[in-house]
Amino acid sequence: MKTKLVAAILIKVVLLTVSFAQQLNLVADPESERILDKAAQAEGGDNVLGTLRTLRLTGSIWVSSQRVSEVESIIKFPDKFCDTFQNADGSTLKYGFDGTEAWKRVTARMGLTGLPRLQLLLPAAQWRLRYTEAKFVGQRKIGHRQAYVVRALVRGQSSPADYYYDAVNYVLLQVDIAETVPIIYHVSGFHDIDGLKVPREWSFGENRTVIASIKLNIDIDDKQFAKPK
Repeated sequence: MKTKLVAAILIKVVLLTVSFAQQLNLVADPESERILDKAAQAEGGDNVLGTLRTLRLTGSIWVSSQRVSEVESIIKFPDKFCDTFQNADGSTLKYGFDGTEAWKRVTARMGLTGLPRLQLLLPAAQWRLRYTEAKFVGQRKIGHRQAYVVRALVRGQSSPADYYYDAVNYVLLQVDIAETVPIIYHVSGFHDIDGLKVPREWSFGENRTVIASIKLNIDIDDKQFAKPK
């Protein structure tokens, strides 16, 4: 009797796992899988990334020597996020993904990308649950460093981005976004926070975002990811 009960439970678990995998509909080639798994280990490994429930980031955006905006990012793994930009002139930009629908709310004309800040902080964290596509597109030189390039599409995003990972230690070096005006983010200043290896800042052109604080596994209500009415 117990054997039959255990077998029935195992079958249900397998069916649920298969159903979830089919729902995510991830398409990834073997080389992109290898690189992203290595990148995830570089970011913190399964023991750290696997226990991530939430993350809250705060920081400032600078243009040259002038601070122009405050940024807050909240993430509920695997894929819910909300990024808020509060500008010095009082205008705001807020965008997110509630797990099903992507949304944006803007109070002024702003040219910031809709790429989640998480993709510049921990792009390989729980990637199999967050990506719908991943493809290895070759090797490139970033300065004097050789990099593997993975083109990936995140759930809730309409277009993919190219992620450049150091070919030696697999840390993120650069992210390219092919928008109307292409944006190239450079990532730098990695340090350790509770077992995570995260950058201190990222930049494009004269714009740079400097991280002030990161808090892990705090309570975040799902309502904070809902589309504003």
